[in-house]
Amino acid sequence: MQEVKSYQLRPDQPFNLDLTLSSGQAFRWTHDGTWWIGYIYNDIIHIRQNGITLTYYGSNEDVIVRYFSLDQDLSTIYDTISIDNVMKQAITSARGLRLIRQDPWECMVCHICSNRSQRTSATDRITRIAEVLGTPATIDHDLFFLFPTPFDIINASSYQIRNCNLGHSTHLHLIHLADLFVTNQEWLQQLYRFPYQNLVHALHKIGGVSKNASEYIAFSAFGALEAFPVDGHIRDIFRVLYLKDRTIRYPDQQAQNHIIQQEAQARFGRYAAYAFEYLFMTQDILKEFV
Repeated sequence: MQEVKSYQLRPDQPFNLDLTLSSGQAFRWTHDGTWWIGYIYNDIIHIRQNGITLTYYGSNEDVIVRYFSLDQDLSTIYDTISIDNVMKQAITSARGLRLIRQDPWECMVCHICSNRSQRTSATDRITRIAEVLGTPATIDHDLFFLFPTPFDIINASSYQIRNCNLGHSTHLHLIHLADLFVTNQEWLQQLYRFPYQNLVHALHKIGGVSKNASEYIAFSAFGALEAFPVDGHIRDIFRVLYLKDRTIRYPDQQAQNHIIQQEAQARFGRYAAYAFEYLFMTQDILKEFV
């Protein structure tokens, strides 16, 4: 067994590991009754929480801190977004939920392969991609599969990729994305330098990345915390919680999404992505609250 390490959380900086990993932000995390087991970049992690102590093995402290955004001042974020009773209730209900910082390559692949899919089928597809195209590794006699690199995708045969149960268009989008990462590494660095709106526009131009997915990727992989994705769930939540007293004529759904996004960013500012995640995670409680 690998060396077990511990990390002490600051008492004034809330963190809830169970809530964060069960929030659906990242795929391929499972709980065996004792440990959360998953993947952070190329590390296979076992981690659990007891009060303010995180116990883990398979990685180092810097990786844990970065991945779980433990270097962000969550108390300041709460002060910024808790501008009304709705958000205060959301924070109370999901206190300690943090945004996960994801690897851009894996994040983009997951969104391309899960587009319009239910969570369970998307997880099955992404797990299949890792098992067919990724690198196997054995930890404590258990078999794991690291996520395939762009080179793994480019070097895979058509048969292997088809064996991942991807549709024809998703298959092509995946190969094109891998080619971008391999042949144009400056492209990725440019994305990090783009202002928010330019970043979302550039991500949306990638084959298979929807407008909504580009917003997710912007905050999950590039730290654009002003992003506020609008899908069917968040649209319903916002109508009930914030727009119920306003009469707005929406020419189409895209215009409606734009109005909701503008409203959210005006309310929650540079931490709109945190507001999004808290609204999404507590939607059932909030509807009863309102």
